[in-house]
Amino acid sequence: MDTSLDDKLEFLSQACAYGHGVVDVEVIETHLSWVFLAGESVYKLKKPVFRLPVDFSTLAVRKVHCEAEVRLNQRLAPGVYLGIVPLVRVPDGALRLGTPDEGQMEVVEWLVHMRRLHRASMLDTAIASGAVPLGAPEAIGQRLAEFYGSAREVAPEGREYRERLAGDLDDSVSVLMDPTFALRDTRIRGVLGALRRFMDREAVLLEQRVRDHRIVEGHGDLKPEHVYLSEPPLIIDCLEFSTVLRELDPLDELAYLGLECSRLGAAWVGEQVLQSYRSHAQDDAPDRLVSFHRAARGRLRAKLCLWHLLDCPVSGFDHWRKRARQYLDLAEAAAQACGPA
Repeated sequence: MDTSLDDKLEFLSQACAYGHGVVDVEVIETHLSWVFLAGESVYKLKKPVFRLPVDFSTLAVRKVHCEAEVRLNQRLAPGVYLGIVPLVRVPDGALRLGTPDEGQMEVVEWLVHMRRLHRASMLDTAIASGAVPLGAPEAIGQRLAEFYGSAREVAPEGREYRERLAGDLDDSVSVLMDPTFALRDTRIRGVLGALRRFMDREAVLLEQRVRDHRIVEGHGDLKPEHVYLSEPPLIIDCLEFSTVLRELDPLDELAYLGLECSRLGAAWVGEQVLQSYRSHAQDDAPDRLVSFHRAARGRLRAKLCLWHLLDCPVSGFDHWRKRARQYLDLAEAAAQACGPA
């Protein structure tokens, strides 16, 4: 008996799916998943999508990615990711959340099971309410320095690393320049040109980061809504679906966090996190390298916003185009700080 996606969503949206003590369920849809907040627990169902580099197209593949999400997030959020749970169909045809040893039941989906964190203590919420604790950026930077210091080192050839950065940049051109999205092409060309010139001019600097053992398997999606202001800070939602996208320079991730903090009106938070990381990691790379990564991230986020336009209803078109322009504003400013034109 086939179980449709609608059947799964309908069942998981009901409080009765989660047992005693759950009286209501909040459902949040993201670009790649549905998240069900049920009492003190969170369950995440990955969408059955295939759009490279994301492949969640089959049940078996989704299980692998659920397992990877739990494993990878133990690094920066120990005790939050509790395991994976099967959604099963019992012999009478009903759905229920099962346990891995229930071999007589048909597994129709796999979900990531998490401990629920209080939304008010996420960094983006604290920024919005003006309630970021003064010591929080220092603690975040220290935690990240410790994490990167113990992370798996990636050792590409210096030229290979530069070519990867250049290839990622080239992949953005057709999307950003598409006239459908009505962005100003001279501005985009200016950002892309500044990034290319930096990579040509600073080849030695980029390759030195490899020789200094700075390229590691990081988090992959370091933004304020993934930082929980506990003691010590927890960082959730590691990008699990692509090893390559997690292999990066810590300054790349920190530039991304700073970019997002600036977009939310709290540039000082990103700046202090970066300063703390530099101090604890003894990383004295020049500021122009951070500006390069910040501009590159702004360009990437603008591209992803435009991708959202292809999937969102018409009512969301203005939102995502405005967001793309915000990222291009930030990318343009950072590109100007990369070095000479």
